[in-house]
Amino acid sequence: VSTQSTGKIVKEQPNKHNAAISKQLGSEWKMLSDEARLPYIHESQRLKRIHKQQYPDYKYRPRKRGKGASTTTKAKRTAKEKTAPGIQVNVSGKVFRLLPLNFITLCGKPS
Repeated sequence: VSTQSTGKIVKEQPNKHNAAISKQLGSEWKMLSDEARLPYIHESQRLKRIHKQQYPDYKYRPRKRGKGASTTTKAKRTAKEKTAPGIQVNVSGKVFRLLPLNFITLCGKPS
């Protein structure tokens, strides 16, 4: 319905996920009468006009994620892991790197 409504829900229920908040706001929007929706529709139209004036050549063009996007990130991560000293440990799905005791002498004294 509005960002004020979203903020109100977040304050009342801070652990609520965005998807659940969106569902709640959507059901509230569906319950509103046409007259109650009118101010929101007018504000939306006003903001669209302003955007069109500021960016006359704008065209929405979403970018598709390619197959290479995730592999390049993984390749960079793998390269970092190979260069970092220590042992990699997986605990409850989280990855930790245990550094050797002589790590400070390997890297020099901290400044």
